[in-house]
Amino acid sequence: MPGKKYFCILGLFLAFFLILGIDGVQADLDFLEEDKLYNPREIGDFVEFFQEIDYEFHSAAGETVNTYILEGEEELDGEIVNRILLEATSFEQDFKFTVWVDQEGEVKRVRDEFSQEEIPVFLANTLLQAALSPFMTAEELGVEETIAAEYEGYELEHTATVEEKIGELEVQVHYFEVESEDDDAFAGTATYRIADFEDFLMLIGFDIPDYRVEDLEYLEFEVTRIILN
Repeated sequence: MPGKKYFCILGLFLAFFLILGIDGVQADLDFLEEDKLYNPREIGDFVEFFQEIDYEFHSAAGETVNTYILEGEEELDGEIVNRILLEATSFEQDFKFTVWVDQEGEVKRVRDEFSQEEIPVFLANTLLQAALSPFMTAEELGVEETIAAEYEGYELEHTATVEEKIGELEVQVHYFEVESEDDDAFAGTATYRIADFEDFLMLIGFDIPDYRVEDLEYLEFEVTRIILN
């Protein structure tokens, strides 16, 4: 039976799941091609592009640091699967899981590397979805609509395009500011960062300084390291 500690990481991640979801009208931003926007929804989705990806959450409730590493392929029950190492530090607790996913990205097996305990797939799927909550939030944000649209009550500005390093990888990053005077999700100005990896674009960070959820107060997400396949 999985220990209660698994629900600690679940609780914090789920707090980041719903941030902003609003409909808009497309604006003219030539570089933002909808079919290039990439947003992982399952842990197996990382396999297509990433050898490693590290990312962080920060809020008044605490911080969580995550590392995904694609370790390679192996045979499991007669099937070739991808083996993934997923590490996290949340609420000052450390977690370390090995995850096996098939070629379609479906989770087949999960093991707690500290206890060597097998985690039931149904619970593992919930934990892994929680670990992906900032990327799932990007879906709720409607990245292509949010960034490439105008909204009633919002002022949207593409403020900069700069070369940045994410770990050792140098990429072009687009900065956007979304300002709202009266909104249930946040007040003031939020910042979103979209990185151009040539083959795809992806949200790599957001900063919401006045997040109107009790005990969170503010919300930050940042991808700190990427190694592409």
